Amino acid sequence: MKFFLDESLNLKVLAPLKAAYGAHSFLHSGSDLPKALDDVDIYPAAAGLGCAAYVCSDLKQVEHWDRRHERAGCRAAGLHWIGIRKIPVIGKHKVLASQLTPLAAALPYIVEEIESATSPQCFILAIGRVERKVLFERVMDL
Repeated sequence: MKFFLDESLNLKVLAPLKAAYGAHSFLHSGSDLPKALDDVDIYPAAAGLGCAAYVCSDLKQVEHWDRRHERAGCRAAGLHWIGIRKIPVIGKHKVLASQLTPLAAALPYIVEEIESATSPQCFILAIGRVERKVLFERVMDL
């Protein structure tokens, strides 16, 4: 399955996604389509490249009433929409982890959902955990 990653995502998620999910393809702005395209122009172009889903961190596209045209454009292109909520973290590795973790964990389930869907679906992923206190079940002397 092909996924289009919006430029709102940290593109460093590409390498680990490709390594973990080599059977799938991950396309993105700047390589497969020109950068800075309006989202409503990206949807049909990504669909034309064979993408099944559009992945981004701009949840306003589906949550704000004044951007209904973007949601409609994605639906009209036949793309499923996957949203990763931005969380305030400091440090490039933490930003990467906050986006990569929820997508990598959810991807097999998203693929199953897409394969059985009869119309475009919207997936808003749970926040990726990057805080020390929730990442460890236990820390102890060895």
